[in-house]
Amino acid sequence: MEDFTAGTISSQPTRKQQTLGGEWDTRVHKLVSDFGAEYSPELIEEMILTALKMARDK
Repeated sequence: MEDFTAGTISSQPTRKQQTLGGEWDTRVHKLVSDFGAEYSPELIEEMILTALKMARDK
């Protein structure tokens, strides 16, 4: 697949926000790791944490 961003997205620093506290962040990280997500695991973790935070905040 061709990179239409000229490498700008991949060269961006990764953002790690711990939004639910250490225990939940660790559990989500383990879930994504155990599932075997090879591509963008940090993004998948962030999406799961965001969904859980939305559910908690109602």
